[in-house]
Amino acid sequence: MHLKVSRELFNENIIKINIWWAFFAPIVLAAILSFANIRGLFILKDLVFYSSLLLVLFIGRSKGFIFYIFRILVFIIYLFLTTSLFFELHSWIIYNLRQLIVPILIIGFGYYIKIEEQRRLASIVQFLYKTSIWVVFLGIVFRVIDIWSFLDLTNYFNLKGIPVDKRGLSYMFYEPALSYMERMVSTVLDPISLGHMLAAPLILCYYSVYIEGKKRKRLLIILAIGLILTFSKGAILQVILALFFFNKKLSPTTRFLIPSIFVAMALFTLNIEGILIHLFGLKNAIVYLNLFGHGLGMVGNYAKMFADDLSVYYKFEISDTFIGSVIGQIGLIGFAFWISFFLPKIRSIILSRRNHVGAIVLTSQLIIAAISENTFNFTSFIVPGIISGILIKNQI
Repeated sequence: MHLKVSRELFNENIIKINIWWAFFAPIVLAAILSFANIRGLFILKDLVFYSSLLLVLFIGRSKGFIFYIFRILVFIIYLFLTTSLFFELHSWIIYNLRQLIVPILIIGFGYYIKIEEQRRLASIVQFLYKTSIWVVFLGIVFRVIDIWSFLDLTNYFNLKGIPVDKRGLSYMFYEPALSYMERMVSTVLDPISLGHMLAAPLILCYYSVYIEGKKRKRLLIILAIGLILTFSKGAILQVILALFFFNKKLSPTTRFLIPSIFVAMALFTLNIEGILIHLFGLKNAIVYLNLFGHGLGMVGNYAKMFADDLSVYYKFEISDTFIGSVIGQIGLIGFAFWISFFLPKIRSIILSRRNHVGAIVLTSQLIIAAISENTFNFTSFIVPGIISGILIKNQI
């Protein structure tokens, strides 16, 4: 009994460390890189998660994790075999391989880490709530004091290959639809990722997961303000889907009507060209769909960033869509293999009559991944992925 308690406490602390580091790693690294020109430091952002994954694999796993890892290895072998047989193996495919595998590892980590005691589940969720509040608070403070005037982010973004303006800020910091108003990035330094990281606790709070009464109402307001200030349209749509479309307590009319109204308003008020870019990429992925794709590392935003040969990228124009990128790179068979890691975890969306919050978070983010490539990257998905995996495992 003592060993079980110690192991669950160990797992609880690992999860809390990963949540905290996910929110604060970017600004910590930016502060270091403002006076140190070492690109290799970016590995620290991922290192905490990969170290935790190994620890859980050998110490704190629940039944089935080893077989899950075995399935991932089979998937990787399949990708290398099909790429070498039908296409070419390029050095840059390592980035695309990471793009495909990381979400699977994250959801598996959350699902298979052994947390069964309700008080530990409550402690983890409460920690996520408190951390999110601090991140929103710091984001507002950073805007008020204009922290970027004395914390230079130029080197941080240059080392990532992202262009900056005269202030050393990325184009992502501004919202074109609102006269290039500055978006809240807080400690994450990416408004899109921050939006999805705040969406997860907001959805949990709305469905009263380990919170109720006045505390719940106050937290909902704080998180909603934070989410809106990011102007992360994908994250906002994710929340709309989670709160209405997947809410089984609402009437069918309400579930469909509210998201439809939101989408219509977005189309009329926002930059339609920016929205069409995402839809165009998804459309091309479907139009040019085949069994084995067009080659690992040949389409999608990562191809544009890292590939030496962009001929396939420009031929098919598949970009700005994560799901489209997966389909475009590895085809119908590869996508079926990839999505099989998620489908068993979201089946309660269809089969259950009650709301399963973990499945709602995961499914809503998967849908947004069809029209946004950043939605399922490491930073955007690590918090929602871990927390949804834990909740799904415990049928919450």
